Amino acid sequence: MADRSEERPSRRERRDDPRDDDLSRDDRRESRRARARAAAGDDAADARDDHPARDRDGDLSRSRGLDPRDAARDAASDRPSRRALVSPAGGEARKPAAAPAPGSGPDVPPPPPRSAPRGAVVLGTFLAGVALFLGGAAFEHFFGTRLFGEERKPPLPTGFEAKDRISQAVILGVEEARGSVVAVVSSAESGDRGKSQVDLFPFRSPDRVEDPRRHLGSGVVWMADGSQALVATSHHAVARGTDLKVIGTVDGRPREFPADLMGSDELTDLALLRVSGVQGVLRPATWGDSSGLMVGEAVLALSNPFGVAPTALFGNVAALAPRALRTPFAEFAQISVPVGTAGNGGPVVNLRGEVVGIATTLGGLAAGQAGISFVIPANFARQTLETLRKLGRVPHAYLGVTFTPVADERLHDLGLEGFAAAYVADVARQSPANEGGVTRGDIVTEIDGKRFRSLEELESHLQAAGPRQVITLGVQRHRERLSFSVTLRDWSPGR
Repeated sequence: MADRSEERPSRRERRDDPRDDDLSRDDRRESRRARARAAAGDDAADARDDHPARDRDGDLSRSRGLDPRDAARDAASDRPSRRALVSPAGGEARKPAAAPAPGSGPDVPPPPPRSAPRGAVVLGTFLAGVALFLGGAAFEHFFGTRLFGEERKPPLPTGFEAKDRISQAVILGVEEARGSVVAVVSSAESGDRGKSQVDLFPFRSPDRVEDPRRHLGSGVVWMADGSQALVATSHHAVARGTDLKVIGTVDGRPREFPADLMGSDELTDLALLRVSGVQGVLRPATWGDSSGLMVGEAVLALSNPFGVAPTALFGNVAALAPRALRTPFAEFAQISVPVGTAGNGGPVVNLRGEVVGIATTLGGLAAGQAGISFVIPANFARQTLETLRKLGRVPHAYLGVTFTPVADERLHDLGLEGFAAAYVADVARQSPANEGGVTRGDIVTEIDGKRFRSLEELESHLQAAGPRQVITLGVQRHRERLSFSVTLRDWSPGR
């Protein structure tokens, strides 16, 4: 290897280079550093010349303190190395060549961005998690809805595992739905005590006897949003009442909330209350599909008759829409659960805790005591509640006719095999039918030019048309076929 020590200036010569005379102190220091780096680069070049078989940018470069990645980047970007910036003999420093135009040289990826310190990342993640947790907890507290995860389920009672499977299914159904059951309290108008007021606890102290004009019913939470909730109940529970209140169970204790009546419908025996100040403590019920109910299916009738805690009665579906319970405005199912008057408006649920109906005692207190109770199907109830929420009332089409079915023999004579006909048993005075020309003894065979297969289909068509709509009735009068145009009116209580 050629001795290059004579060609390189000594450290003192590099330090006292005359080229530094016209430079400032900082510039001289930077110039000396550049010459030192150039000298180190010459040593590495000499070593590579003496070892051609070894990796020029590998082991030997690392042994001299040079990073082979710097050399690779210099080669790829066609930049002069740091050693080439200063002459090894102490000559003039060479200026770096101008950067190549874009696209003229190989693409070099930019250096990766500097990442944040690990401690800052961990701290930021922790603080974000705490903020999300506190925000979700506050949202659930004020609005009653969980932002993350499933709704919190109530804990199972002690000893649940020891029960048989049927009892466990009943218990699960009760636990799922009982949080949505409330008591509805109203004060009757002056002089109206109500037939349902019976003092069940005559032995208690006089200072705890309830006001005899105080009515109790039950209800179920239909919707809840923030500080307000909508409660479905029975029309009978609030028909003549004032100063409405709802009593819910919060943390095992009764809690009273003010309520006001949004709407009520006597024909369907449904009412809708708006409850204030709930702050998410009243949980909405889960509503099921009542069209799948079957006779014999197990159901639970839940109520809060005393305003203390929900109660549960076990039974089954006894009948689906029996003809005796069909009206032009609604259909009812019968259950084998003795729901009392105080249970009016309470939910009837299946063993999954889904509301399949609203309890009502159409037959009065005697029917409930005899074990006969009725249910407003959930599907029909939800439609009615939605109408009450929007309009405050339910418009019902009024025709003013009492229909009875026509015997099959008479249908054969009329050429209506496979269809039904409605015999006009009575026509109310000054009713739309009376004013339109329909009389007692007529047989209605068509409505709006279409035949029908049952009286229920005829009545459903009338209600679907709605008040103030004109319908056409095809009538058989003796041997003559007639047609009448009738304008339906809105039904009003007391008609």
